Amino acid sequence: MKVTFTLDSEKLHSTSDAIQVEQEIEGKKVYRSLSYGAMTEIFNKSLVNDEEWGPILPPNAIQYSVRSNGYSIILEVPKTRQTIIFNGLTLEVGFPRLLFKFDLSIHNSNKNYEVELSKIVALKSKGRLSKETKLYHFPYSHVMNGNVCMGSMNLPAIKSINQLEHFPSYFFQSTFTMDYGSKVVSGTSVSSLFTEVFNEKDFDDKELMPLYHTYGEFFHIN
Repeated sequence: MKVTFTLDSEKLHSTSDAIQVEQEIEGKKVYRSLSYGAMTEIFNKSLVNDEEWGPILPPNAIQYSVRSNGYSIILEVPKTRQTIIFNGLTLEVGFPRLLFKFDLSIHNSNKNYEVELSKIVALKSKGRLSKETKLYHFPYSHVMNGNVCMGSMNLPAIKSINQLEHFPSYFFQSTFTMDYGSKVVSGTSVSSLFTEVFNEKDFDDKELMPLYHTYGEFFHIN
Protein backbone atom coordinates (compact mmCIF):
# COMPACT_ATOMS: atom_id res chain seq x y z
CA MET A 1 0.00 0.00 0.00
CA LYS A 2 1.31 3.46 -0.93
CA VAL A 3 0.08 6.68 0.70
CA THR A 4 0.99 10.18 -0.57
CA PHE A 5 0.25 13.38 1.36
CA THR A 6 0.11 16.82 -0.25
CA LEU A 7 0.02 19.83 2.09
CA ASP A 8 -1.19 23.30 1.11
CA SER A 9 0.50 25.53 3.70
CA GLU A 10 -1.73 28.50 2.88
CA LYS A 11 -4.80 26.48 3.92
CA LEU A 12 -3.19 24.84 6.92
CA HIS A 13 -5.30 26.41 9.67
CA SER A 14 -8.27 27.71 7.70
CA THR A 15 -9.95 25.00 5.59
CA SER A 16 -11.05 21.38 5.73
CA ASP A 17 -9.01 20.35 2.67
CA ALA A 18 -5.52 21.52 3.63
CA ILE A 19 -4.12 18.01 3.20
CA GLN A 20 -4.80 15.90 0.11
CA VAL A 21 -4.23 12.17 0.56
CA GLU A 22 -3.68 9.73 -2.32
CA GLN A 23 -3.78 6.09 -1.24
CA GLU A 24 -2.92 3.27 -3.65
CA ILE A 25 -4.13 -0.22 -2.77
CA GLU A 26 -3.47 -3.05 -5.23
CA GLY A 27 -3.10 -0.59 -8.07
CA LYS A 28 -6.35 1.28 -7.29
CA LYS A 29 -6.13 4.90 -6.15
CA VAL A 30 -8.40 6.33 -3.46
CA TYR A 31 -8.48 10.06 -2.73
CA ARG A 32 -9.49 11.94 0.41
CA SER A 33 -9.05 15.38 1.88
CA LEU A 34 -8.34 16.26 5.51
CA SER A 35 -7.94 19.34 7.62
CA TYR A 36 -4.72 19.71 9.57
CA GLY A 37 -6.68 19.15 12.79
CA ALA A 38 -8.26 15.94 11.51
CA MET A 39 -4.87 14.58 10.39
CA THR A 40 -3.34 15.41 13.74
CA GLU A 41 -6.18 13.65 15.53
CA ILE A 42 -5.76 10.53 13.38
CA PHE A 43 -2.03 10.34 14.08
CA ASN A 44 -2.54 10.91 17.79
CA LYS A 45 -5.14 8.15 18.01
CA SER A 46 -3.03 5.80 15.91
CA LEU A 47 -0.38 5.85 18.62
CA VAL A 48 -2.91 4.09 20.83
CA ASN A 49 -4.93 2.08 18.32
CA ASP A 50 -3.73 1.60 14.74
CA GLU A 51 -7.31 0.96 13.60
CA GLU A 52 -7.85 4.72 13.92
CA TRP A 53 -5.61 5.33 10.90
CA GLY A 54 -8.65 5.15 8.68
CA PRO A 55 -11.76 3.16 7.82
CA ILE A 56 -11.74 -0.16 6.02
CA LEU A 57 -13.24 0.82 2.68
CA PRO A 58 -15.47 -1.30 0.44
CA PRO A 59 -13.78 -2.48 -2.79
CA ASN A 60 -15.90 -0.16 -4.96
CA ALA A 61 -14.85 2.98 -3.02
CA ILE A 62 -12.85 5.54 -4.98
CA GLN A 63 -12.61 8.37 -2.44
CA TYR A 64 -13.37 9.22 1.16
CA SER A 65 -13.10 12.39 3.20
CA VAL A 66 -13.39 13.07 6.91
CA ARG A 67 -16.37 15.07 8.19
CA SER A 68 -16.84 16.61 11.63
CA ASN A 69 -18.88 13.62 12.83
CA GLY A 70 -18.13 10.91 10.26
CA TYR A 71 -17.11 10.40 6.66
CA SER A 72 -18.17 10.99 3.07
CA ILE A 73 -17.62 7.99 0.79
CA ILE A 74 -17.85 7.85 -3.01
CA LEU A 75 -18.62 4.47 -4.57
CA GLU A 76 -18.44 3.53 -8.24
CA VAL A 77 -21.14 1.37 -9.85
CA PRO A 78 -20.19 0.02 -13.29
CA LYS A 79 -22.43 0.29 -16.32
CA THR A 80 -25.00 -2.48 -15.89
CA ARG A 81 -28.64 -3.49 -16.03
CA GLN A 82 -30.69 -3.25 -12.85
CA THR A 83 -34.04 -4.73 -11.89
CA ILE A 84 -36.31 -1.86 -10.85
CA ILE A 85 -39.97 -1.23 -10.02
CA PHE A 86 -41.79 1.47 -12.01
CA ASN A 87 -45.56 2.03 -11.98
CA GLY A 88 -46.10 -1.43 -10.52
CA LEU A 89 -43.98 -3.07 -13.23
CA THR A 90 -40.79 -5.03 -12.57
CA LEU A 91 -38.32 -4.13 -15.32
CA GLU A 92 -34.70 -4.81 -16.21
CA VAL A 93 -33.26 -1.47 -17.28
CA GLY A 94 -29.85 -0.35 -18.50
CA PHE A 95 -27.97 2.19 -16.36
CA PRO A 96 -24.77 4.10 -17.17
CA ARG A 97 -21.62 4.01 -15.09
CA LEU A 98 -22.44 5.86 -11.86
CA LEU A 99 -20.89 7.48 -8.79
CA PHE A 100 -22.78 7.38 -5.48
CA LYS A 101 -21.82 9.70 -2.60
CA PHE A 102 -22.81 8.57 0.88
CA ASP A 103 -22.55 10.78 3.98
CA LEU A 104 -22.00 8.90 7.24
CA SER A 105 -22.63 10.42 10.66
CA ILE A 106 -22.31 9.09 14.20
CA HIS A 107 -25.19 10.26 16.40
CA ASN A 108 -25.54 7.58 19.05
CA SER A 109 -23.63 5.89 21.83
CA ASN A 110 -23.49 2.59 19.92
CA LYS A 111 -21.07 4.15 17.41
CA ASN A 112 -23.31 3.17 14.51
CA TYR A 113 -23.14 5.27 11.37
CA GLU A 114 -26.33 6.83 10.05
CA VAL A 115 -26.20 6.78 6.25
CA GLU A 116 -27.51 9.31 3.74
CA LEU A 117 -27.27 8.94 -0.04
CA SER A 118 -26.63 12.54 -1.07
CA LYS A 119 -25.32 12.51 -4.68
CA ILE A 120 -25.51 10.42 -7.83
CA VAL A 121 -23.79 11.39 -11.08
CA ALA A 122 -23.04 9.52 -14.30
CA LEU A 123 -19.84 8.86 -16.24
CA LYS A 124 -19.05 7.66 -19.70
CA SER A 125 -18.64 3.89 -19.57
CA LYS A 126 -14.91 3.86 -20.34
CA GLY A 127 -11.88 5.76 -19.17
CA ARG A 128 -9.78 6.10 -16.04
CA LEU A 129 -11.26 8.39 -13.41
CA SER A 130 -9.31 11.56 -12.64
CA LYS A 131 -9.99 15.05 -11.31
CA GLU A 132 -10.55 16.18 -14.92
CA THR A 133 -13.12 13.48 -15.74
CA LYS A 134 -16.34 15.02 -17.08
CA LEU A 135 -19.55 14.25 -15.21
CA TYR A 136 -23.05 13.77 -16.57
CA HIS A 137 -26.59 13.94 -15.19
CA PHE A 138 -28.17 10.80 -13.80
CA PRO A 139 -30.55 10.15 -16.73
CA TYR A 140 -33.66 8.96 -14.91
CA SER A 141 -35.96 10.18 -12.13
CA HIS A 142 -35.28 10.83 -8.40
CA VAL A 143 -32.07 12.81 -9.03
CA MET A 144 -31.70 16.48 -9.99
CA ASN A 145 -28.33 18.11 -10.63
CA GLY A 146 -26.73 15.24 -8.72
CA ASN A 147 -28.97 15.62 -5.66
CA VAL A 148 -30.89 12.50 -4.64
CA CYS A 149 -34.49 12.17 -3.45
CA MET A 150 -35.54 8.76 -2.14
CA GLY A 151 -38.86 9.87 -0.70
CA SER A 152 -39.57 8.38 2.72
CA MET A 153 -37.07 5.55 2.33
CA ASN A 154 -34.37 5.55 5.03
CA LEU A 155 -31.12 3.65 4.75
CA PRO A 156 -30.13 1.30 7.58
CA ALA A 157 -27.38 2.24 10.04
CA ILE A 158 -24.07 0.42 9.77
CA LYS A 159 -21.28 -0.49 12.17
CA SER A 160 -18.41 -0.46 9.67
CA ILE A 161 -17.88 1.49 6.47
CA ASN A 162 -17.13 -1.55 4.34
CA GLN A 163 -20.83 -2.48 4.74
CA LEU A 164 -21.54 0.27 2.18
CA GLU A 165 -20.43 -1.97 -0.68
CA HIS A 166 -23.97 -3.03 -1.60
CA PHE A 167 -25.81 0.13 -0.51
CA PRO A 168 -26.39 1.39 -4.09
CA SER A 169 -28.84 -1.51 -4.39
CA TYR A 170 -31.17 0.26 -1.93
CA PHE A 171 -31.54 3.06 -4.47
CA PHE A 172 -32.23 0.71 -7.37
CA GLN A 173 -34.74 -1.22 -5.25
CA SER A 174 -36.69 1.91 -4.30
CA THR A 175 -39.84 2.47 -6.36
CA PHE A 176 -39.16 4.78 -9.30
CA THR A 177 -41.73 7.44 -10.19
CA MET A 178 -41.79 10.40 -12.56
CA ASP A 179 -40.28 12.76 -9.94
CA TYR A 180 -37.73 15.16 -11.48
CA GLY A 181 -38.26 13.55 -14.89
CA SER A 182 -35.61 12.33 -17.30
CA LYS A 183 -32.33 14.04 -18.16
CA VAL A 184 -31.33 12.71 -21.57
CA VAL A 185 -30.23 14.33 -24.82
CA SER A 186 -33.28 13.08 -26.75
CA GLY A 187 -35.76 14.42 -24.19
CA THR A 188 -37.49 11.02 -24.01
CA SER A 189 -39.79 10.59 -21.01
CA VAL A 190 -38.89 8.47 -18.00
CA SER A 191 -41.76 6.11 -18.79
CA SER A 192 -40.52 5.45 -22.32
CA LEU A 193 -36.92 5.10 -21.21
CA PHE A 194 -37.84 2.45 -18.66
CA THR A 195 -40.47 0.50 -20.59
CA GLU A 196 -39.16 0.80 -24.15
CA VAL A 197 -35.80 2.42 -24.92
CA PHE A 198 -33.63 0.73 -22.28
CA ASN A 199 -35.92 -2.09 -21.20
CA GLU A 200 -33.70 -5.21 -21.27
CA LYS A 201 -31.06 -3.15 -23.10
CA ASP A 202 -27.75 -1.56 -22.12
CA PHE A 203 -27.77 2.19 -21.62
CA ASP A 204 -26.54 4.24 -24.59
CA ASP A 205 -23.97 6.76 -23.33
CA LYS A 206 -24.83 9.10 -26.21
CA GLU A 207 -27.97 9.98 -24.23
CA LEU A 208 -25.99 11.36 -21.28
CA MET A 209 -26.40 15.11 -20.68
CA PRO A 210 -23.30 17.00 -19.47
CA LEU A 211 -23.39 18.24 -15.89
CA TYR A 212 -20.73 20.85 -16.80
CA HIS A 213 -18.57 19.89 -13.84
CA THR A 214 -15.48 17.74 -13.63
CA TYR A 215 -15.07 15.12 -10.93
CA GLY A 216 -12.66 17.39 -9.07
CA GLU A 217 -14.98 20.41 -9.26
CA PHE A 218 -18.15 18.61 -8.24
CA PHE A 219 -16.61 16.78 -5.29
CA HIS A 220 -14.27 19.66 -4.32
CA ILE A 221 -10.95 17.91 -4.97
CA ASN A 222 -7.98 20.23 -5.43
